[in-house]
Amino acid sequence: MSGEPFKGFDWEVIRKDGTVFTTEISISLMRVEKGRPIGFRGVARDVTARRKMEARFRTERARLETILESAPVAIVVADEKGRIILANEIAAELYGRPVPYGEGFDSHHKLCLCYPDGRPYNPNDLPLTRSVLHGESFSEVEIAVIWPDGTRKDLLANSTPIKDAKGDVIGAVGAFQDVTSFMAQREDLRNIKRELQKRVHERTAELSHSKEILETIINHIPVMLCFYEANGQVKLINREFEDRIGWSLDEARAMDIMEACYPDKEYRQEVWGYMMEAKPGWRDFKVTSRDGSILNSSWANNRLSDGTRIGIGVDITERLE
Repeated sequence: MSGEPFKGFDWEVIRKDGTVFTTEISISLMRVEKGRPIGFRGVARDVTARRKMEARFRTERARLETILESAPVAIVVADEKGRIILANEIAAELYGRPVPYGEGFDSHHKLCLCYPDGRPYNPNDLPLTRSVLHGESFSEVEIAVIWPDGTRKDLLANSTPIKDAKGDVIGAVGAFQDVTSFMAQREDLRNIKRELQKRVHERTAELSHSKEILETIINHIPVMLCFYEANGQVKLINREFEDRIGWSLDEARAMDIMEACYPDKEYRQEVWGYMMEAKPGWRDFKVTSRDGSILNSSWANNRLSDGTRIGIGVDITERLE
């Protein structure tokens, strides 16, 4: 025998009534003053309850580890000091580097966690740390992790404190979801939106410029123009029309322009029939202007694709003289 003490040996003992209990036995060699062994000394204590509790703990831990490893997201558990004590395989893969188990929360800087704009996180401000230190809960916080090779992974972080029966914080658990592809798609959509906005702005500027050119042409062309609906409602007249006939656009829209320009009912119906036919060619008409004078003019009418018409008129007074 070596004479070395033997400690912590478990024995299962069967009582007289048949029940079984577990004892922890420690044995040491007894010696006289000169070292000669004279016997053994043993201490036994009942550890049945403790062993059952330890067995339950191992079972629960195994169950927890199974849940963690089968979870579709990264899960990290920290103790009351913010030290990582448990992390599943997905978490280790997501970090892209060894997990600093058992180290103070300051060691979390080794994980290279950043804000979405690339600024590094202070370990004190990380959701998991704040859940431990301040009892706060966080949901869908955007975090980025930078791998040693420079690869960036975008994450959504959720964390919540773990409390004991008294309500004291004894740790925290965090769940991290890899949303890199989603963020890339979102950025692509943002780029597409910016490009569309740019094109719309450019197109709007082009249309505005084209409108300005068209309005300039319409208002300076030396012929009368009148755009009108099939019911005779005026939509637009140009400056030449206003100068020759006498009514402004607002006035023309608010009145029966046909009745004003052609007071005679039969003559007005003849003109209206010509306008509705919109046949090719020109036809001369006498138009009564605002001051009551008669304007000798020649008109052509065209039907547009949206059903509106455009009347084009020229003053032929000089030609008739």
